[in-house]
Amino acid sequence: HGPTVGMVTDKLRATVNIGGAFAYCNAYYNGDINFYQAGGGCNNTGEIADVVHHEWGHGFHDTSIQVGIFDGSLSEGASDVVAFLQSDSPLIGPYFFVNGDPVRDVGPDKIYPQDYSNSFFATHDNGLIFGGAMWDLLQLLQARDGTQAGLDLTSELLAGILRGGTDIPGTYYEALVIDDDDADLSNGTPNQCEIIDAFGRHGLGDQAGGGRYDLDHVPLTQVPAGVPATVELTVTEIVPGCFPLSSLEASVQYRVDGGPWAEVIGVTSGTDITAEIPGQPLGSFVEYYIEGVDDQGGSFRAPTGGEIAPFSFFSGDVIEVSCTDFEADDGGYTHSLLYGTVQDGADDWEWGAPLGAAGDPAFAYSGTHVWGNDLGQYGFNGAYQPDKINQLLSNTIPVGHYTDLFLQYRRWLNVEDSTYDQAVILANGQEVWSNYLGTGSDHHQDSQWISHAVDLQGEGDMDQIQIAWEIHSDQGLELGGWTIDDVCIYAPATADNRLGIVDFVVTDLGGPIGLTWTNPVHGPIDEVVVVRRTDRYPDGMADGEIVATVTDAVPGAPSEAEHPNYDGSAGYYAVYAGDGAEWLSWTVEGWNAGFMAANEGQDKPIDTAAPTDTGTGTDGTDDPDPGTGTDPGGTDDKEPGGCGCAASPASGVPWLALGLLGLLSRRRR
Repeated sequence: HGPTVGMVTDKLRATVNIGGAFAYCNAYYNGDINFYQAGGGCNNTGEIADVVHHEWGHGFHDTSIQVGIFDGSLSEGASDVVAFLQSDSPLIGPYFFVNGDPVRDVGPDKIYPQDYSNSFFATHDNGLIFGGAMWDLLQLLQARDGTQAGLDLTSELLAGILRGGTDIPGTYYEALVIDDDDADLSNGTPNQCEIIDAFGRHGLGDQAGGGRYDLDHVPLTQVPAGVPATVELTVTEIVPGCFPLSSLEASVQYRVDGGPWAEVIGVTSGTDITAEIPGQPLGSFVEYYIEGVDDQGGSFRAPTGGEIAPFSFFSGDVIEVSCTDFEADDGGYTHSLLYGTVQDGADDWEWGAPLGAAGDPAFAYSGTHVWGNDLGQYGFNGAYQPDKINQLLSNTIPVGHYTDLFLQYRRWLNVEDSTYDQAVILANGQEVWSNYLGTGSDHHQDSQWISHAVDLQGEGDMDQIQIAWEIHSDQGLELGGWTIDDVCIYAPATADNRLGIVDFVVTDLGGPIGLTWTNPVHGPIDEVVVVRRTDRYPDGMADGEIVATVTDAVPGAPSEAEHPNYDGSAGYYAVYAGDGAEWLSWTVEGWNAGFMAANEGQDKPIDTAAPTDTGTGTDGTDDPDPGTGTDPGGTDDKEPGGCGCAASPASGVPWLALGLLGLLSRRRR
């Protein structure tokens, strides 16, 4: 299958029994093939057929490349494939060790990128990913076509893959190109079903993780509080005819606020699956994923990361505080290198169009622009840098009176297990989310845009908020990192968030007290009241004297009222809105509360008519002292003891009517 490759036709020098310090348990290719003597618990490597075939395989890979690069990990895997194509066994190098054990086994399903490392010493282990995919492909082809035909076809595909000069993730696509028989991949290839199946088991290809199907699910974002969340999924074959669906079983795994996982069994109708997550209280954060099997033993899961990288949604109606989609501009975000050696690409955050490098998306969630680690715009490989801490920092967002804030955005994240690399979200400098901490191989791998709801844990409440996304990387494996789009800050639609008032002003009008505010912008509003105390601020609408009531408040409109304050005493005022069931509960000076000191010009009741004068004064008053006034009524008298005000009638009713009319004439809404 490689007649133009020199390794197939040319003579090759083999050096055996190489001795010296630590010269055992190894062999190598350097243009020739070289083998060590026995020692260190290993047999003589020149006497082990698989080892000879493996080292020859390195040369076959090296001389096959027509374009691209030589990848060490792929070379180790390809050389193992050369060995098992001769031996028809997944055990590579039986009796490599003196106890009879092989040096490797391609049988177990090593998966990319969980089992992949960028370490110089990991190339043999990395190679098991490709070697395992090719072993599985050999078994599938031999089961279909027979032993020799399956062997020949697998050998032909190996030779073609190596000519492409690719790395391990690229081998799936090279296999399809080599398998294609009409220069049109859109209509499939003769052996695509087996290629999809074999490579998918090892995290390679369009269905990383071994899935055989396209899974159509619209992720939930917000579900009304107390209402069951309906999860719907449609399963279709990637390639019609490869894995025909006759029956499905599926379930939804979910948890609330980081608690234990629970299961809801799905209802299947053909290829459609429906399940209901029970309704949750307002403010709950729910994570979930869907998994199932078909009658042929094929499995599927959405999202592919399962509990490591699930979907999430918020329970309850919400109020939008701030949203940006990065289309008109970069949102005012900034980025920096917080730790590590400064070099080209070290601070790798970019704003622009993603290009699909290193597992990143090839398209924005909405529009064309995103923020991400190394979008591939400047010729880099799309992965974040080793041994760095990079940060993307949002602009500072004022949040007014809102509380219990949460972040909801679209995420496409690929990062190592948190044991090694950490993807972190911070709110006002405090960590509020990090990727999954597993056993070291539980990498976070998004293969689609995920709606991610994150509780900000009280940060920014009634103040301002700033969000940061970071990557903390070690010196080993690097993946695609963050890609983010459509970032929003929301507040739950609680009574306090819906009914908040923040511009209440108390003004001395030279007697009465003026009260102005703006009604809450979020309806419904059943009633607005102003409450007064003389000793302290009210604790709520029922804690004090109601001095003004508005029953026709228009959401977002200005309102005003007056309090006569007849006694002129100091007053602590607060305004509260209610929706018929709940009231604004907080009292904040300068927002919905204000103070007015004692009023010297208080608006006291004024008498408008005098009782019958029974006094002896000549000025027409009932005081006994002589008046000096010359008017018949004595209103301009100057004698000591005169009140200087109009007399009142025996009843106060006429004044009361006038006073109310006066108040109404000044009050505007």
